[in-house]
This record gives sequence, structure tokens and C-alpha cells, in this order.
Amino acid sequence: MKPQISVIVPVYNGEKYLAQTLESALIQTEVSIELVVVDDGSSDQSLEIAKAYTKIILSQTNQGPGAARNSGIAHAGAEFIAFLDQDDLWHPDKLVLQLESLKNADYAICKTIAQLESDAQAFGHLIRQGYLEGAAAFLPSALLVRKTVFQQVGLFNTSFISNSDVDWFARANFHQLRFAYPEQVLLTKRIHRQNQGHEAKLSTRELLWVLQLNLARRRQA
Repeated sequence: MKPQISVIVPVYNGEKYLAQTLESALIQTEVSIELVVVDDGSSDQSLEIAKAYTKIILSQTNQGPGAARNSGIAHAGAEFIAFLDQDDLWHPDKLVLQLESLKNADYAICKTIAQLESDAQAFGHLIRQGYLEGAAAFLPSALLVRKTVFQQVGLFNTSFISNSDVDWFARANFHQLRFAYPEQVLLTKRIHRQNQGHEAKLSTRELLWVLQLNLARRRQA
């Protein structure tokens, strides 16, 4: 039977959190999924951990999360696509509730809470990404979308190292895509020192770049 949802998990040296993350995908209720892990050139035990949870594993040299997500999209066989970062946790009803909300929207996001790990630090990027308890979040791990939407919006821009997701959501907004989200909190974002967004200077430069591209896009429309 063809799965309803392709769950794409980009992984780069994520051995510390990966097993729990993949388990949170596999315990989703009332939906059928294919779990697609894209190993982005890991040098730790991530690949071996992934093999215990799925047979669909793509391996590539390190190219960044945007390229890894794009590889997963190209391989995805389901009508809907969801993304799950290697250190995030889905709540069991996330996908089924988002599918319901997609009846009147082009894509779904979800409300998110932050879980501070022992090595977590407070960085400014946490504010711009909306890590307030119960806030609806425009994050890859919160996204459920029809695969056909990528034909309209395009794939993730691999020129960005840490903000290809922000750029994608900006383009979705430019195309006036409708979004919806369930009322429940459905995603836990684990905050720790290795989060990619902690590279504050790089993140700020890329955010300015996203803003410039978005302004140029609207001027040309």
C-alpha cells in the first residue's frame, strides 16, 4: 500500500538524539508513512542508528540541510511530505491532525514548545524562530505539505547554510499559499549547543539576504 506521507529526516552527525527522533516518527497514529533518512556525510554513528529504523536511507557528501531535504523530496513516493530534523520530537498525533487541517490550506505547520538540554544557551535566534511555548512555528519539523506545492514554490535554496527553510517559507508567502495549524502543541524543539542556528553571525547575514531577495521578488511582481 502506498504511504500517505513521506517523512524526510536530514542527518548530519546526529547520533546523540537521532534514535528518539526517528521513534517519534514511527509512533504516529492513524497514518501510513515512509521514513526517508538522508545522511549528509556524517562521520559518527548516525548511519548505523538510522538502519535500525528504516531501509530507505540516502547517503551523500556533506551539502547542508537544504540539499538533504531536496534529495529526500526527489525520492519521496507519497502525496504529502513532512520534514523532521534529527534532534526534534513529534507528538504522536501530529501528522493525523495536520492532515485534517490541510482540507482548507496548502500546507500545515504546528504549535511548538522548546525543551532546553543541559548544554543549552540563550541565543537571539530563538526569538526570531518563535520558540515560545505553544507558538505556531514556521520550521521544517512543523511542516506538512503536498508534494505538488514544491512545483509552485520550488525546492530549498542550497545557497543558504542555516536559513534555507526561512527562504522557503518566504517564497510560499509570496505565492500566497494558505496555511493552517491544529490547536494542539505537536512538536518539541530540543535546544542545545549543536543547534545549527546558534551560528548567530551567519544566521543574521542569511536572514538579511532572505529579506533582500523577498523585497526584490515583490518589486518585480
